[in-house]
Amino acid sequence: MTLALTDPPRHKQLRNIVAQWFTAPAVRSLDRDMHNAVRNTLMKVAELGECDFLHDVSGRLSMYVIGYMMGIPEQDHEAIFRWTNEAFEAHVSLAQHPELMTYFIDLMDQRIAEPADDLVSALVGGTIDDEPLTEEEVLLNCENLVGATENGRLSIAGGMQAFLEYPDQWQRLQEDPGLLSGAIEEILRWTSSAAHSMRSVTTPHVMHGQQLEAGDWVAVWIPSANRDESVFHEPDRFDIGRTPNRHLALGNGEHVCLGSALARSQMRILFSELLARYHIEPNGPARKVRSIAVRGPEALPIRISPR
Repeated sequence: MTLALTDPPRHKQLRNIVAQWFTAPAVRSLDRDMHNAVRNTLMKVAELGECDFLHDVSGRLSMYVIGYMMGIPEQDHEAIFRWTNEAFEAHVSLAQHPELMTYFIDLMDQRIAEPADDLVSALVGGTIDDEPLTEEEVLLNCENLVGATENGRLSIAGGMQAFLEYPDQWQRLQEDPGLLSGAIEEILRWTSSAAHSMRSVTTPHVMHGQQLEAGDWVAVWIPSANRDESVFHEPDRFDIGRTPNRHLALGNGEHVCLGSALARSQMRILFSELLARYHIEPNGPARKVRSIAVRGPEALPIRISPR
């Protein structure tokens, strides 16, 4: 029932209900709010002098931004952040978290009674073939939108981890901030936070000599694709100047990531602020997330101070 897992033609119809919120102009309209969120978050962790970058920086930012777009009041962001963390750390679907889903039920009911200019209202008021979405579809797509923040925070934290492990690339970016756009693409390729995408075969097909039959399950392993020696020169080297960089970190075709412009914008704003104002160094070993669905650091302890 969710945007991530529906097939055409319903996938496109469902995507059209929320697509306007993720266009490049819509994302640019959020720049000021994202700048404020980035500055406030970094100021708070800099006052402490140390933090877990995954939890305290990339996790909060990813949750706050989608929370704003969904119309979640700012005073509720911390609760949503806590509940999503509990589900992520338990490696269960957000739909299994009772407090979170109860919150979305209440929010859905509020938007049914009084629509607003936000994503939840778009889902509540959306129709496919002149039929409104069911309440279950609305709730599961709310869960899907919030769940997507896991990939965002893992990519951002994975990018920071890469810079800590390859400080020459951070120095290179400081000396030439014009490389930032390319650096973001390399972070996306390098981290490949979505580990795989599974689909079922619809018609018999031969791929690289392997016979696939209708009904067979197939998986695209995105980190492997993004290290393909036939596509990328020295694929195991983190290179912010890499060009071309035709990675698949955000998918392709019908299911290309709806939030791709948002993901790039968050990284641009955050890393620009870090480059201009802060000094960062490791504060202990990073810990990898234990999952076959996502990749990245589960914890990334850092020291942070104003420059």
